[in-house]
Amino acid sequence: MRNELVGEIQEIILAIGEEQKYSLIIDSTTITYYTRTNIIDITGEVVRRYNEKRNSW
Repeated sequence: MRNELVGEIQEIILAIGEEQKYSLIIDSTTITYYTRTNIIDITGEVVRRYNEKRNSW
């Protein structure tokens, strides 16, 4: 079940990355240090698309 969920979320993240032409998308929990310059948080968009996908089944 968890692997299926992770796979679905990864597909959504890949689609957003391709659409927006991002060079890199990373999970913020793996970062030790960063400055807040030019950061785009796509969490809300990922959740919205995931919910849309789940509701269409």
